[in-house]
Amino acid sequence: MEVFEKIKELAKKEGKSIYRIAKDLGISHGTIDNWRSRGVEPLYSTVNKIYSYLNYEPKAIDEFTIEDIVKELKIREDVKVIEKEKGVFIIEIETNGKGTLN
Repeated sequence: MEVFEKIKELAKKEGKSIYRIAKDLGISHGTIDNWRSRGVEPLYSTVNKIYSYLNYEPKAIDEFTIEDIVKELKIREDVKVIEKEKGVFIIEIETNGKGTLN
């Protein structure tokens, strides 16, 4: 099941519209429309925010591919992702000296 379809299903169970969820979480209607009509997959962090809002805990991370997670990590300035070989990644994370991300 595609992620957007899963979100729609969960929203329906909670009696909320996708657009209500988006408004509550500060996600633009344009973003939702891209998911719905253009097949653009939402970012992993956005999906987690929505899942949290809907009190849903995925059974496994397999709803996302490793490529989805790596793509999202690459947009962070404090994370360096190096692909060593196909499907094998080295991830360097800059911390604030206290063991947490900046």
